[in-house]
Amino acid sequence: VLDFGCGNGVYTEKVLNFNPSKIIAIDISEKAIEVGQSKNQGKINYMVENCENTNLNSNSFDTIYGVGILHHLNLEKAVKEIERLLKKDGNIIFIEPLGTNPIINLYRNFTPSSRSSDEHPLTFSDIKYFNSLFGKVKITYYGFLTLLCLPLYKSPTNSKIFSFLTKIDKILFKIPFLRFLAWSILIEAKKD
Repeated sequence: VLDFGCGNGVYTEKVLNFNPSKIIAIDISEKAIEVGQSKNQGKINYMVENCENTNLNSNSFDTIYGVGILHHLNLEKAVKEIERLLKKDGNIIFIEPLGTNPIINLYRNFTPSSRSSDEHPLTFSDIKYFNSLFGKVKITYYGFLTLLCLPLYKSPTNSKIFSFLTKIDKILFKIPFLRFLAWSILIEAKKD
């Protein structure tokens, strides 16, 4: 398993619960890798690597995943690198922001200091790019009403309102025309 853009390893540690035979975590930040290594109990191989051009061997990973990393990178380079590193029949799983909702984009424009200058939330043409490289691609859309109604609940985990709005969002996103409203997407794909 490869954690692609692991940061300080928060998600890497969670993936350990699935008992992978081997897990490598890469990030360009030496400081983040140091923090990850300091928490590591020897089960994770942390490495400083550029996700757009790694020194890792081709066809090496059964699964490559990342959370909120691709929208910070040159997408074409990063996805080609992922495709190179992935074994035949290997899987990718990424959670990324979607940049198609005009209301959310307006919020992003009013709060530029809340994100880094290199961020570029994904678009539908980016999703088409995944489809061009991978055999089976599944996109799941998240976060419209759940996001807009955020002030109505303190914690999403225990909120009946959040649970109800999540169900409504799932219904909305079954309609292809309304998928542009989503805040984020889950990308699952398999290499042929």
